[in-house]
Amino acid sequence: MGDSGEVETQAPSGGTDVLPGTQVLLTVVDREAEKAAEEARQAEEQAAEEARQAEEQAAADAAAAAEAARIGNVSQQNAYRSAVSYLDFSAFSRAGLIRQLTSEYGEGYPPEDAEFAVARLEAEGGVDWNAEAAEAAASYLEYSAFSRQGLLDQLTSEYGEQFTPEQAEYGVSTTGL
Repeated sequence: MGDSGEVETQAPSGGTDVLPGTQVLLTVVDREAEKAAEEARQAEEQAAEEARQAEEQAAADAAAAAEAARIGNVSQQNAYRSAVSYLDFSAFSRAGLIRQLTSEYGEGYPPEDAEFAVARLEAEGGVDWNAEAAEAAASYLEYSAFSRQGLLDQLTSEYGEQFTPEQAEYGVSTTGL
């Protein structure tokens, strides 16, 4: 304990006469040890707070990175907006929409940006390819007559709509053919 000890309490109290053989109780406190313990406790609290703040910052950074990855770079965001606009205007298959977005006669986006845009639409539930096939099938029948097989061929053709056979089948089935 060294020289840092102090009498904190005494019983009987100081200045009291005591008889020989009377037990005297002294409580001696090491103030330096108390101070060191308090500093250690405060340092521990500060370290815990800094760790909590670092965890919060890491979580916020991860959330921001995830959001940035979800929405993409500027070109990908523009491709996404174009894709949404095209789908609002007309029916497209996945392949047909990518073709439109990348075409020199369409938007001219890089293929990876068009793929990103369509994948984002799918991930966010912004497109139902079966519904698009049904819309395309109905649209074809509005301006021309088709047999069931002819309409299926048109919807799946690499030169036409490029729907999958399953999507085309669904689309044609909604027309009553």
